[in-house]
Amino acid sequence: MVPARYEKRMPLLQETILLSDRQLRQTIADLKAIEKASFGSRRRFAFVAYLGAVYTFYELLRRKRVAKSSAHRIAKRFGIRTQERTHPIRIIIDATSAATDAKMKSRWTRALRFAWRQRHQWNDLQEIWREYHGPAGAAARWSALRSRLPLGSVETGGKCLVPRIQLLADVEPLKPDELFVKDGRVFRRPDVSAADNSNHVQTNEGATREMPQRKGV
Repeated sequence: MVPARYEKRMPLLQETILLSDRQLRQTIADLKAIEKASFGSRRRFAFVAYLGAVYTFYELLRRKRVAKSSAHRIAKRFGIRTQERTHPIRIIIDATSAATDAKMKSRWTRALRFAWRQRHQWNDLQEIWREYHGPAGAAARWSALRSRLPLGSVETGGKCLVPRIQLLADVEPLKPDELFVKDGRVFRRPDVSAADNSNHVQTNEGATREMPQRKGV
């Protein structure tokens, strides 16, 4: 929750659409005040009030479909260095937080991005913090989601879909208990009569299959 003395600032966060530089500066100033109040508290997880305010602002921008354009304005107005792939949440955090730990800001960004991704599964931001043991747990979940998808695959309905790749050759599978090694060569049971000096593997049908020579044998 936001500290009581700053609750009166929240309507601006809920109504502003960044129509002017004045509104933009005021919104960022309010977020800075909330961040300062949150970190001024001695409570262990007081900073979640600040993250809640950042999420509220980002949610507004997304619903108005101006998140990217507004983030670019914020970065330009406050001299924030960004890259093409810098997420709007990270830009908002960089503009409003006095924290100097880049890793911590990155963790906050991942946590809020995961919260936005799961927004249809909870009614209050505190629910997702409780379910995933705080912002750190939510950030870890986001990282896991981003890293577990194979290159070129897609995800839908919580399932990872990967195109089926055909085998290069149709080879009869061999079971471990059907094979044995003798004199550095591999033979298949039970047709092992030529095992002593053969480079072939006998099959049950009597046909032979050439086995490659090992290097150094």
